[in-house]
Amino acid sequence: MRLHLSVLPAFLALYLGSPALSLVGSPPPAQASAGAVSAGFSHVCTLGGDGAASCWGTNTYGQLGDGGTADRAEPAPVSGGLSFQSISVGHGHACGVTADGAVHCWGRNGYGELGDGSTTNRAEPVRVAGNLTFAAVAVGTNHTCALTEDGEAYCWGLNSSAQLGAAAGTPSLEPVRVPVDTEFESITAGVDHTCALAGNGRVTCWGSNDMGELGDSTRALGSAQPGEVDGPRYDVLSAGSNRTCGVTGGGDAYCWGNNNYGVLGDGTEERRGGPNEVAGGHDFSTITAGGVHTCALTDDGEAYCWGLNTFGQLGDGSTDNALEPVAVAGGHTFESISAGNYGTCALTAAGEVYCWGRVAGMGGYEEGEGSMAEPTLVGGGSSSGETGAAGTADAAPDAADNGRDWAALAASLGALYAQTPVRTVQPGAPGEDTRVLEPGELDGTELPPHTEADLRFMRGMIPHHAQALDMVELLRDRTSNPRLHRLALRIEISQKDEIAMMQRWLRDRGEDAPGGMAHHGGMMELMPGMLTPEQMTQMAEARDAEFDRLFLEFMISHHEGALVMVEALFASPGAGQGSAIYHFASDVEADQEMEIRRMRALLESGG
Repeated sequence: MRLHLSVLPAFLALYLGSPALSLVGSPPPAQASAGAVSAGFSHVCTLGGDGAASCWGTNTYGQLGDGGTADRAEPAPVSGGLSFQSISVGHGHACGVTADGAVHCWGRNGYGELGDGSTTNRAEPVRVAGNLTFAAVAVGTNHTCALTEDGEAYCWGLNSSAQLGAAAGTPSLEPVRVPVDTEFESITAGVDHTCALAGNGRVTCWGSNDMGELGDSTRALGSAQPGEVDGPRYDVLSAGSNRTCGVTGGGDAYCWGNNNYGVLGDGTEERRGGPNEVAGGHDFSTITAGGVHTCALTDDGEAYCWGLNTFGQLGDGSTDNALEPVAVAGGHTFESISAGNYGTCALTAAGEVYCWGRVAGMGGYEEGEGSMAEPTLVGGGSSSGETGAAGTADAAPDAADNGRDWAALAASLGALYAQTPVRTVQPGAPGEDTRVLEPGELDGTELPPHTEADLRFMRGMIPHHAQALDMVELLRDRTSNPRLHRLALRIEISQKDEIAMMQRWLRDRGEDAPGGMAHHGGMMELMPGMLTPEQMTQMAEARDAEFDRLFLEFMISHHEGALVMVEALFASPGAGQGSAIYHFASDVEADQEMEIRRMRALLESGG
């Protein structure tokens, strides 16, 4: 996320099947200054004129900072009475910088991304360890970076791809200095790479380089040594999933890295190891790199998007992919824009939020279902300017709340971020059908916390993940391919953590938790995509290039099976509704889709 002082609601990424809006593999939105709002994976935070922070949305990990874990549909003050100069919201955590330069973080902390020396989730702000003072902070997916007043970069959290500027490996629970003498003015944190912008417009990047996202195809796949990107000088920078984009002082946009579906906007689908100009000759003022699409604003506030458009995330009224920028429909002018995984949201000068594509609350997980192909006013209305009950065009701002119509904004964004089910489903007794409860029937009704479909999903996904770890273990001494070893490290880190989470979820509900046996002893039927014993033996007997091919082909099939399981979960009446399982299943969907793209690219390149 770029440390721009603009309002950047990047709420989407429901992995956009993932939590609230889908920001799946996508980077979090820009840092917000006083009086602005910053939206992340499934929650939103805002700063008032006095620097007081309020947040609302999903609160699974305590990312609202209010001391609890209950979701909120309206803004609630962040605990501690701190006054922030800026705030940055990411996947499951948020951080803010106070006037004295202290960085405080709260929320998810599985990899030390809060920087307090622990891996304990925090429901209230905790100060980052080390007594350092910072001028700005940038929250990535599972890592965080910050700049001191002297422009020195420090990072902490997950380090699977050297995104901390240190050799890939163990996460850092406290800030570590990025070894470069450049004085930076802004920094952006992607999924597993980081880039920073110096005062002279030069960009320096480090971390994952699987798709050329560091801007130099000759550099190591996980480069711990920061390197400068050749080419133009930039005023604006945005790191996304496996790519980076920037806008020059003259308004020219450049992107580099992964180019599936034309996400770089140069009219092709060719991967670019260095900056390549976005086609169309537009003069842009800002740019935002989402999951598999990119959007930008002109100086006049006109929005353009390009890349994947399966769910209408380009906003041009169609679901046709675009290799070059296409104008967003509706004739709106925006102050800021944020691209998530399968959707986009933007903010007007009047404080109205419009979204398009696949966003939270739209429902449906099939292509073309539950999506909006043109900007729709959050909370009601359409791209033509019609308004609903919330977010009306003529709503009078409350001056006491720094010019924001809090009631309308809370109602609008709360509908997106508070993960309440669109419908309430009551499972039937044995032999009876489930039914949807009417609003009047809810009073006094105690609904079960999970369904049988939820249990099947969690019990099946544990051995599914465990087999992926078995495949990774086979890789260790059967290939010297560094790309596969880096991919294996990502899989190992994420799936070990997720197995522990699933086992805990089951135990907390009084259910037996499988121990993770993947394919031995016939303990349970093979889940979709799981390898047979014969296929595992085939892998075990292969070496070098033959093993590489089998590993990638089998792991792609394995990941696709996980996507089938997620689809089946969400298609089951009443299933996948709880906050924890909804977010986990959405994370699985987003992560597996991203890794499938990586593995297919490796197969195609022979690498």
